[in-house]
Amino acid sequence: MAANELDAIKMAPSYRKVLVEQLHVTTWRDLVLTERSMIIDAIKTAKVARRPSLEQVAAWQDDARRHLGERPEQKARPEPDPWDQKASFIVCFQERRRPDLGWERRVEVTQAEVEPEPSPASHLGWDCHWVCSWMRDVLALDQEESQTNETTSALAVAEPAVRRRTSRDASPRMQLTFGTSELVDRNGRRNLVGDPKSAETPLRCSAPAHLGIEVQEAASADVHLTVRVRTSGQRDVWTLHDAPIVGRGATQVDLAPLPAGDHHLTVVAWTTSESIDSAWIKLGVLHVDPAPGGR
Repeated sequence: MAANELDAIKMAPSYRKVLVEQLHVTTWRDLVLTERSMIIDAIKTAKVARRPSLEQVAAWQDDARRHLGERPEQKARPEPDPWDQKASFIVCFQERRRPDLGWERRVEVTQAEVEPEPSPASHLGWDCHWVCSWMRDVLALDQEESQTNETTSALAVAEPAVRRRTSRDASPRMQLTFGTSELVDRNGRRNLVGDPKSAETPLRCSAPAHLGIEVQEAASADVHLTVRVRTSGQRDVWTLHDAPIVGRGATQVDLAPLPAGDHHLTVVAWTTSESIDSAWIKLGVLHVDPAPGGR
């Protein structure tokens, strides 16, 4: 088997062989754009001794997204300035036994690394909700917050915090979803989004025609929209459209490159973020009518 980008993905050689030979997946981008259920079905059909779980396949795709995001030809975001430590505090939960054999508890907080050493603040009980307000008062944060809120909000939108998910991570993954998505041709408009896994009714279109695809959550990440095509009677899959989504409106995908005949289209919304799952629309058979005057 020829070397390919999948060699950088940590998986069993038997799985890699199925991806290459059965699904023609040889690149990181191919892996990201292939449905997990399709990968598992192909491995099952190949009678590999042990099938991977959905979570294992998700981990492969996460690695592929990471590699795509690290490609040097992509424009890298500038590194932010390092964090400066403005202050540190020591919070102590204390308790002592009283003469009546009961327990007395308190929370004590002191600002560290300050000379002379400041007097600590303390409250009885282990309720520590007051600690944050006390620390903010010490730092006079309320006076500075109006100056920093706008910058912090802008950074939160431009650089959302994304961390790698592990099997022990209880936080849910984000999921890209499709909004209004339709096929538009000279006969009108037809909605595409129902069950994203299947579409049993064949679609028929006449030029000029295009897909109008809207992806929700697209404004919060660098989302790409890819449309892949397999023409009936052929094994190879080719890409009709592959570009980043710009703005919040629907992306128009021109269907003019499709020759007359039957085609199977898969629409994929994806991002290189390892915490955001891709979304798919699998069209059934799209029949393109011959152009007027054509044979």
